Amino acid sequence: MALVRSVVGQVLERGAPRSPARRALRRCARSLEGGTEAVREACVQVLRHSEAACLVYPYEHVPASLRAERADALFLACAFALAHDPASRPASFWLKCVHDLDRVLIVAPPDGARVALAHALIAAVQAHCDACDASDQRAPRKRLRHAIEAPRRSLPTASAPVHEYAEPPDLGTFQRHCVSNVCAYGRPFVARQFAQSWPALERWQDPAYLLHRAGPGRHVPVESGRTYTDPQWGQGLWPWAAFLAHIQWGRASAPRAPTLYLAQHTLLTQFPWLADDFTTPAYAVHGTKSPAAHGRAAPVVQVWMGPAATTSPAHTDPYYNCYVQVVGHKLVWLAPPPSDSTGGLCVHGGPEDEDVYTRWMSNTSRVDVFGPLDAAPAAFQAQVAPCAEWVYLHPGDLLFVPPGWWHAMQSTTQSLSVSFWF
Repeated sequence: MALVRSVVGQVLERGAPRSPARRALRRCARSLEGGTEAVREACVQVLRHSEAACLVYPYEHVPASLRAERADALFLACAFALAHDPASRPASFWLKCVHDLDRVLIVAPPDGARVALAHALIAAVQAHCDACDASDQRAPRKRLRHAIEAPRRSLPTASAPVHEYAEPPDLGTFQRHCVSNVCAYGRPFVARQFAQSWPALERWQDPAYLLHRAGPGRHVPVESGRTYTDPQWGQGLWPWAAFLAHIQWGRASAPRAPTLYLAQHTLLTQFPWLADDFTTPAYAVHGTKSPAAHGRAAPVVQVWMGPAATTSPAHTDPYYNCYVQVVGHKLVWLAPPPSDSTGGLCVHGGPEDEDVYTRWMSNTSRVDVFGPLDAAPAAFQAQVAPCAEWVYLHPGDLLFVPPGWWHAMQSTTQSLSVSFWF
């Protein structure tokens, strides 16, 4: 089987750092074809060791060698199962393989060649999932039509609407938005119907399409709680089908269950076929890059998906952002970087924060910018609200957010957005 040979070749590739785990994987690779189940168990042991070792590091600092070691251990275990009487293994075994491969793609993903190998293995493994219960692939029948225009709203905590273009500006006009006498990286704008030709506007409303293209057994990282500043906030891996069912994706009625939010996730790493349904904005490809993005060859594409009332509190990011609303409607609040010069946004990270997690959120405000103005601190009312802006996004709209600008998002319907950081 060509795929099994590719996995073995990847593991035996020269130049990998030497370690006890790597030597064990090489032994397994050499004996995979004629080996016993003990070979697969040895790979699983290396996988468990590597995953435990990954926990020692912050996500972005996991060494490349450890990411590769972890991926190769799982790849070998899956390849062994595919090569040795795969029909004898139950559907639950193959679904567990899909889950584990998704974990590799989500948590400390390896290099590009191994990501491609992971996708090939997922497709091969899913071919053996026919016996699994198809109930996890059922989709709601009622569809939410994005053409229904939601009412426009203003915000009491903002004084003016964001600058608006009825048609997308050309690249030269965009570049001028990246410069301002007041703000170092320019000012925001909204381009209405920027993405009106994207197939995603229609396809991504349809849970049956999303489930069919993903195939059985897929898992995604999901946040629970209204916002990430809530004490009850948490994270976990959910089956893709269960997540869509829980938020009742494609139905007009909002779910009563606790809020789940797929937020700031590079979903294309798991579902590369999504890229067939949109076009990366030229602004994000040819426009001026933020200092934080220097050295990146391409924009960072992230997906935000959830039910009505999901909220991202006011915060800042170090990147230029082309934020495209694909499904549903979203209310956005923005304020320029100098607006917090007097502390009116009451950021997290002070000595009053008792836990380590909130001390890290020095880019996040405590103020509920979607609440009434008189409930906000006096400094916010006097210094922030007068220079804050608001915009209501509809399907196809693009919002440009420069680095350092405070911004908060609240969906007013089911919503799916795509951000392009550059």
